[in-house]
Amino acid sequence: AYTQPLPDFNFDNIMIEATRAQQPAPVQALVTSESGFRHIDVRSLSDEQQYRRKVQSILNKLAEANADVLISELLVPELLTNNNIAIVVELVFDKALDEPFFLTTYIKLINALAKYESTNEKAPGTPTSPLAPAAIAENKGSVRRSLISKSQAVFESQYEKTNEGLSEEDIDIKRRQEVANVTFVAELLNHGLLSLRVFPSVHSALFATPPVDLNVELGIKLIAGCGKFLDESVSSADTKTKRYVKPDWFDYVANIAKPMDKPPAGISFRVWFAAKNLTELRANKWVVKAPPKVEVAPPPPPQPAASTASASTPTANKDPEFARRLRESQPPDWLTEDMCKSIIKKATKDLGKEVETDAPSAGYWETMVNEFGLISPSILPPVCRRAAAFPLIKHFCSCPKDDVRQGLIPMFQKWTEKEFTFALAWVIADAIKCCDLEDAPKFFDRFALLVAEAVPASVPVFEVVFARAGSFLDTMYASEDGEPRWHSEYLKVWDLYLHAIQNKSIQLAPVSKILDAFTKVFNPFLQIVIVDVVDKLCADGFAKRDVVADWIKVASKATEKNDKGRQLADEIRILFC
Repeated sequence: AYTQPLPDFNFDNIMIEATRAQQPAPVQALVTSESGFRHIDVRSLSDEQQYRRKVQSILNKLAEANADVLISELLVPELLTNNNIAIVVELVFDKALDEPFFLTTYIKLINALAKYESTNEKAPGTPTSPLAPAAIAENKGSVRRSLISKSQAVFESQYEKTNEGLSEEDIDIKRRQEVANVTFVAELLNHGLLSLRVFPSVHSALFATPPVDLNVELGIKLIAGCGKFLDESVSSADTKTKRYVKPDWFDYVANIAKPMDKPPAGISFRVWFAAKNLTELRANKWVVKAPPKVEVAPPPPPQPAASTASASTPTANKDPEFARRLRESQPPDWLTEDMCKSIIKKATKDLGKEVETDAPSAGYWETMVNEFGLISPSILPPVCRRAAAFPLIKHFCSCPKDDVRQGLIPMFQKWTEKEFTFALAWVIADAIKCCDLEDAPKFFDRFALLVAEAVPASVPVFEVVFARAGSFLDTMYASEDGEPRWHSEYLKVWDLYLHAIQNKSIQLAPVSKILDAFTKVFNPFLQIVIVDVVDKLCADGFAKRDVVADWIKVASKATEKNDKGRQLADEIRILFC
């Protein structure tokens, strides 16, 4: 009887079958379009095509710095047949139109080619000119003939081509090529590389009647490029040269520039002004006027820094009370930059030691804070400690290292409430005023986190930090002609603080106490931001609108006793209208 074969469980056979099953499908060859890139075998090219590639390669590398070296590579007698000279002239002409920036270098190449041809014609068979007489006869005048043929072909193709169906970009490209063409032709005329016989036909085409704006512009460009040469040809004794140049060419341009109020019909203002510039240039014997020298007055000598900020403001000089408030709104002037660096270095250095031992000794931070009270022997210790907290808080908000920031928080908690909150108001007012936080993009975020972590919950932060900082900012911008500023930064810090205490589940004081605190220092700066401050409290769930409305009613009744409360209530009422 027939028995079915047992399955093959050999692992090698299983892997072979699996590999066969997973073999990818054959990849189809890419379809190349007619204009796609194809590798060209140089050996399959003709001699002319290979020569074109070689010349084009040299021109692509040609610059003013390496012109002599690369030009010598082209001046090979065996290669400079009549056809090859025409190829060089054609490629150089095209490059000059595409890259007018290197016009001087291309003129130098054409000039070297013409001189080489002339040298070989005069001294055949010499070591420097090894061309045979037959080759010289074939080459004679090839450079100039090729230049005339190429320039005439380019000019006629551009002149006969209309702008119909062209986009604005294509029209601009066509105009640039035409300008580059006449500029190159003018330089060839200046160097004697092109005969004046081509000039009458070009002039009659460009300066036709009625005038065409673009053609007149090209004619002006051509005369401006070789005007001195044309003037010298007019006054030349050579009758053969004079017959190709007519003085009335300059009169044609002068007639276009003659009107004083507006250009003639069919001429744009740009071409009109170009004609005026050309007439003035000819009157100045073709010498371009040097631009007038602009005498820049030397900067005033630096003024010595005032001893205090209040001394530089006229308001502070007239109002002693304002001068006192201005001094309080910023750290003392005796707190120098070197002193700040010393304070930061001491705190972070000792902090590093404590982190290594991982066991701060009792009273360690109290001792350090007390030492900061002695940084200036002539100043009271509380004032010194308050000043020392300023650079340390700024360092906390700027430092990217988490361990350093976390290590500084226990030290901040050893300052007295008044000293530390006063320094906090200094720091945030200074940061908002400077607004130079590119090096510390998280400055405001870290400040809000520090206030939430280091300040006890029993301290009225809204009064001793934010309301005080608002008072400092109002005093400082009042000293700067009262220009409104810094409000968006203040609101940003306020919003970040609300989010910080919300994340840490810290209970905020009742909104009535917050508004009472702002009432004590209500000023023009807070008048602008108070509506947004209350709006953020309500939006984030820290206050209810009906509670704020009740406070407005109470504050409005106390108009006789508290005028600032009435003003604050009037501003907040706008939010509930």
